[in-house]
Amino acid sequence: MMRIGLRSRVIFFVIACLFLHGLSPAQSAALPTAALKEALVRYRAAVTTADSLHDAAAAIKARMDLAAISKPKEAQDLYTQAAVLADSLGLVQEGIAAHEALARTLAARGDHRKAYEEAMLLAQRSAAQQAAEATAGMTRLAELERLATAERDSLSKASEARLRDAEDRVDQAEENADSWMWVGLAVLILAITVLAVVLFKNRSLLRRHREEMAALRAEVSALNERYQNRVRETAIPAAPVVPAFAEESKPVAAPVPVPPLVVDPMVVAMFRKQAPERIAALHDAQARGDHEKVQRVVRTLKPQLLSLDPGCEGLVLRLLVADAPTRTAEWNADLDAFGSRVAALLA
Repeated sequence: MMRIGLRSRVIFFVIACLFLHGLSPAQSAALPTAALKEALVRYRAAVTTADSLHDAAAAIKARMDLAAISKPKEAQDLYTQAAVLADSLGLVQEGIAAHEALARTLAARGDHRKAYEEAMLLAQRSAAQQAAEATAGMTRLAELERLATAERDSLSKASEARLRDAEDRVDQAEENADSWMWVGLAVLILAITVLAVVLFKNRSLLRRHREEMAALRAEVSALNERYQNRVRETAIPAAPVVPAFAEESKPVAAPVPVPPLVVDPMVVAMFRKQAPERIAALHDAQARGDHEKVQRVVRTLKPQLLSLDPGCEGLVLRLLVADAPTRTAEWNADLDAFGSRVAALLA
């Protein structure tokens, strides 16, 4: 149907050209002579310039414009040149326009056979162009369909990949939850074990402290009994007997008995328990020259020591003076005396 339509258009075009051949005036009759000459000069110059610049589109257009105002013979040549130039460069639209103008010019000159040939060539070119455009359209449509299919497949694959990724994350989360559950259970078991061990050790320590307290009470009781016996054995000296025949003398005052020092047995027991360790620490600090620690040990023993031996108060005070360590000889002598006092009380 496309060929029949094109053939009908060509036949109609040829008939119209033949009909208009006897009715149309000359091509250049519409322009005055001066204006026609000026236009011819301008278009010829445009043709020359386009040819020198190798501008195919401008050369074709200049020839088409020049042919429109030229005589039929010259117009035929110009249209022929424009058609050949367009065909050689593959300019389809320009070629169709040049062939159509050439067919019209040939019909106007009475060369109906060549006009018909150009019309048929024009129809073939038009059909070829339409076929090419249809093919290009089909190709483009197929390409669009291919792109759409590829995009759909890509989206489908991406969706499947995201779904798999989500499933993997859920599986990983479940595995992590199981792992943390086992970790929590292990931590709980470890905590219970540590608590049991701590309670067992505390029980053992408490039992040992009770045993030490019982021993300390027994020691305190023994010391208390010893001191009570010592107080009972202390006799008050009797007044001297003055003979009746003795000469009368001044009365001699009876010596006032000095009450024995009464010390809390608990203090004694604590002193006996702590003093050896602290005296060892004092000697170690003295050997290292750590005077600050020496004074700290003396200050710790001071309350118990003064309770048991008040006479060593001056010695303790000398040791606790800030600049006591600077007097080396006196410092060492006082420390030796301090150690001897403590050793005597421990004996």
